[in-house]
Amino acid sequence: MKDKMMLYGVEMSARYTRKQKELFLAFITECCKRIGKEVSFESKHSAFRHIASIEMGNVDKANIIVCGAYDTPEKAYIEMKYYPFNMEANIKEQQASLIVKVVAAIVLSLVMFLIVRGFGNYQLYLKILAGIAIAVILYVIYKMTTGIANTVNFSRNSAAVATIMKLAEEIDNEKVAFVLLDQTVNSYEGLDLLKEKVGNKKKIIYLDNLSYGNRCVVAHRGSSDVTMLLKAGMEEKIYREPSNALRFFDDIIQISCGDVENKQFVVKHVGSDKDHDIDMKRLEMIYQTLKSYINKSISN
Repeated sequence: MKDKMMLYGVEMSARYTRKQKELFLAFITECCKRIGKEVSFESKHSAFRHIASIEMGNVDKANIIVCGAYDTPEKAYIEMKYYPFNMEANIKEQQASLIVKVVAAIVLSLVMFLIVRGFGNYQLYLKILAGIAIAVILYVIYKMTTGIANTVNFSRNSAAVATIMKLAEEIDNEKVAFVLLDQTVNSYEGLDLLKEKVGNKKKIIYLDNLSYGNRCVVAHRGSSDVTMLLKAGMEEKIYREPSNALRFFDDIIQISCGDVENKQFVVKHVGSDKDHDIDMKRLEMIYQTLKSYINKSISN
């Protein structure tokens, strides 16, 4: 797992812009060719939104689909937290970040206005400096508007990508397929598109944040057999009427690592350079346990 984390968590750690995603998907395609794994895409495009998830194996034939987000967050301007099972809390976090960006853009615009207002009275060298300052401010405002890729993303979502790719290499059975989801780090669009593609008759294993935190939770809707996962040390969390990722499928489990803070399961430091912690021993345990869990499921 260490080599996989080095590859996806360090060398290919930014998967935010469309270009970064295209390079990543091309690399995954080549990886699958080398191991003889069938590849296809789930895509949906509009003028303002592009979704491109990649399937490894045949999802139509598979009974089990192992999936996780491959896209990564934009650079956060404040301390951001991620709540794996609470979408409303995540929306509030995103709103707070948006407010900070708007305030920063207003301040920068005011500074630019003050520079431009006195431009005619500047000496030549000051005009040159003012022009440079205006260009820099416009560039910063543009980048803040479009978003700057965060380059350190162990928790969201490089650890999950590394685990899925390791499993895809080790499990060669048409009953199992693997999907790396796009537009799932800040929403559930990738899961929604997967639901459109495969319907609701598959067993879904959704790998979320796996790199750090004191607790490892396996969440489901109450009807999934997770005995093997609990024996490995994971904690069980049941949602009978979920409003989180579990709502998309009846037979779905979600595995997430994090901490409990104010009675909420939370992951800290997302979207920042601090998202570099990893419990490699536990990640290896998750991989080995999932491998056994999947092999047992497809043998029954």
